[in-house]
Amino acid sequence: MIILGKWRVLSIIMGSGVGYCVGILFILLGGAELGVREFVVEWICTGLLLLCLYHLCNVNRNKETC
Repeated sequence: MIILGKWRVLSIIMGSGVGYCVGILFILLGGAELGVREFVVEWICTGLLLLCLYHLCNVNRNKETC
């Protein structure tokens, strides 16, 4: 979905939004440590995916607009 979509950044942000909602759910249900860990993992994964997207766009700049 992310690689073939036209709006890749939006796809990454929407996928990360689901993870942040799960983190909020964990915090509300009493698992504060697990919720904070979920936020950290989502933050790292979102950053890595955006970096990969940036480098993919630089490699394929002549073939496709990103």
